[in-house]
Amino acid sequence: MSYTELLHHYSGIMRNDRKMLLHISDEVARLGKVLYRSSDLCDHIELFIDHSTNYLIINLNRTTFRRAFIRFMLRRASGYRDSLFKTASPQF
Repeated sequence: MSYTELLHHYSGIMRNDRKMLLHISDEVARLGKVLYRSSDLCDHIELFIDHSTNYLIINLNRTTFRRAFIRFMLRRASGYRDSLFKTASPQF
């Protein structure tokens, strides 16, 4: 598979795992306050994904793929978290 195909493949798998998206979103919220450099955050999230999922994610050691994949997942997790808050908040 090409770089783009791999990115879409793994993103598709994890995008459908809402529980994992919540975990990622919570980690980002918690660590975003103490990790200032994006590389530190990406490295932490990479380890978190590796240890928290049953998915075998190949080519994650390639820096460009890893960072693109993690940033994509962070955006998805953040969007999912925002949508939860919007549906859970009372409408006045």
